[in-house]
Amino acid sequence: MKGLKNNTLTGLLQWFTGSISHKYEEKESKAITNVVFEHFFGLNQIDLIVKKDLRFNESQIVNLYRIIKKLNQDIPLQHITGKSHFRSLELLVNNHVLIPRPETEELVGRIVESIQGLPENSEYTIWDIGTGSGAIAISLAKELPQTKVWGSDISENALEVATRNGERAGVNINFFKHDILAEEIPLKEMNIIVSNPPYVRESEKEKMKANVLEYEPHLALFVSDNDPLLFYRAIAKVAIEALKPGGFLFAEINEALGKQTVELLNSLGFQKTELRKDIFEKDRFVKAQKPL
Repeated sequence: MKGLKNNTLTGLLQWFTGSISHKYEEKESKAITNVVFEHFFGLNQIDLIVKKDLRFNESQIVNLYRIIKKLNQDIPLQHITGKSHFRSLELLVNNHVLIPRPETEELVGRIVESIQGLPENSEYTIWDIGTGSGAIAISLAKELPQTKVWGSDISENALEVATRNGERAGVNINFFKHDILAEEIPLKEMNIIVSNPPYVRESEKEKMKANVLEYEPHLALFVSDNDPLLFYRAIAKVAIEALKPGGFLFAEINEALGKQTVELLNSLGFQKTELRKDIFEKDRFVKAQKPL
């Protein structure tokens, strides 16, 4: 195969990385290569160094070629492996759910920090709206054993993925179908409501990479420019009713709409609304409290 000098591990690593280097930056190409060789051949980063003379057979090389072809077609690596890492979890993912982002890991971290230190016998109730793969809900249930967690989504396919992920993680979460824009409020007396709803405006599509646009669910990504805060308005109206007095709403937001999101939450009755930046110094999170 073009560019392949020999069938040793060293030769294959160089060939694989070089074959995707026009699509990905050097650091990302190497990271993808490491993930592929660990996932498909069980070789960790130490193995990649000490087993440099390991030889591969023809079928293994053909499999690598197929993976290269998929990567060059912009198919996300997580869809090729079927898995994505999120905090301490290994989640199943497919084209029915968003691939979890580092920013969302930050969101979970902020919630964990706000609850840690409470007595173990003080049960907290949390509702994750638009749960997708279940990343937020499952992480919270795993890291905060004193919590009782629910996760809802409009997509039955997403809920199937979330349910499987919850079972794999060994946590008990009630995942259920719910349309936040149209249906009655199914839960009350929540301590925390969290959501990472669709917030990318249609006009922002041109800035996005092909592997996102072509392979991740638009239902979970995009919102009309005419009403970009549609889901935040609906979620806030539900949260102001479903939260206990003093309960909190946490959400991930569009970096360009931070001020507007804060104003919306305040107008709907929330107080102590905070706008926080992510690790990239972009306005990415809001936290708001229901009055006591």
